[in-house]
Amino acid sequence: MREDLDYLEGQYITFVLGREEYGIALNKVHEILGPDGIQEAEIEKPCVKGVLKLRGQKVPILDLFCHFKTEGILVKGGGAVLVTALGVESGMLGLWVEAIRQVLHVDSSCLRRAPVIPTDPRSEFIVGVAQIQGRTITLLSFDKGFELLPNLSAH
Repeated sequence: MREDLDYLEGQYITFVLGREEYGIALNKVHEILGPDGIQEAEIEKPCVKGVLKLRGQKVPILDLFCHFKTEGILVKGGGAVLVTALGVESGMLGLWVEAIRQVLHVDSSCLRRAPVIPTDPRSEFIVGVAQIQGRTITLLSFDKGFELLPNLSAH
């Protein structure tokens, strides 16, 4: 493990998307919601499923199956929405995922760099990989590449 990955150590909420397992830092997750309440939005992007109203704020919902070009599809009414913080100025983003798995502690000894594949739509969001309990968990951060996401401003 390289010392420069120590900052990734901590609690992660893990979720499933197709055959892959991902994790987002727990301190970036505001809420976990069901897909009920997603409303259509005037956002003409194929991977934006709509918006959720959360305490008066419209939160755009990004379908990670679509955005990451992952095989599989969520059944209607299935899945979960992870509402993540993107920083003070950027607001929040809902991530529509297949299923929430668990909260997991990622120790620095489990971490390694993720391979960078320029044609992979996930590469700008992957910050590392954790090997835990025989599983490979890809760690994501949407702060790092938020500007690469489709224009998600919901009016």
